[in-house]
Amino acid sequence: MLRLRRQSKPIFLQNKTGKSDAKSVWMGGDHPVVVQSMTTTDTADADKTLEQIYGLAMEGCEVVRVTVKDPPDAAGLPAIVWRSPVPIVADIHFDHKMALAAIEAGVAKLRLNPGNIRDPKKVAEVVSAAKARGIPIRVGVNMGSLAPDLEKTLGHTAEAMVQSALRHVEMLEEHGLYELLRASGIFPYSATQRISAKNASAAEARVLNETKGSALLTMERTTYDEHGRPLEFARHVYRASRYALLTTVAVDDPSRDSAAVTLIDSSY
Repeated sequence: MLRLRRQSKPIFLQNKTGKSDAKSVWMGGDHPVVVQSMTTTDTADADKTLEQIYGLAMEGCEVVRVTVKDPPDAAGLPAIVWRSPVPIVADIHFDHKMALAAIEAGVAKLRLNPGNIRDPKKVAEVVSAAKARGIPIRVGVNMGSLAPDLEKTLGHTAEAMVQSALRHVEMLEEHGLYELLRASGIFPYSATQRISAKNASAAEARVLNETKGSALLTMERTTYDEHGRPLEFARHVYRASRYALLTTVAVDDPSRDSAAVTLIDSSY
């Protein structure tokens, strides 16, 4: 298991239905690892999707992600969110309006792909709506949706994934993430970033399903407040064979029980 010098910041996931018995779960911090899966049904078919969600929940799944790729999917989402026994994550594809619809439906979390929604104005609109409902955003990076300019200049490489993720995280920070931190009395001031190559340790090899000593690419970023004190530390570890991304993000804010936190991870 990879460990950070700072404890990860817990986030609270719950469908925004207003129901007193809405299922919730904590992620990060000292909380146990959360089991998550994704449906394979057509989200537009709410009954079929809920049947699969209930089946997953009965097997111990605590969070379920569903695809929201078009208006029919978005139309099925309110019923799914309302009746789901676990928090729902909306996996948004190319249309930011689907993210807005998912927020309106009351999902517990959004998953955005940096290569799919690149217009800063559209990202700002999504962030503003998510902030109003207290919905965290996950940034999911994969090779199938790199920004065209990065794919052209860097190709299908780990570096392209890193740059794609960083570009979108910076956009989210610009349009809202750090505003949430400022509201909590945290004032990001500067950041350092380091990208390097290394050989996989035994722990890293086990997590990434690689052999010990295989080539990895790591990216580390630390954000500091105006006094030079670390606020956030993020470490990304890539393996070249399948570009799997293992990421942990820690936000140091002991004064709050929960906060919207941007998470970067991989998707196949």
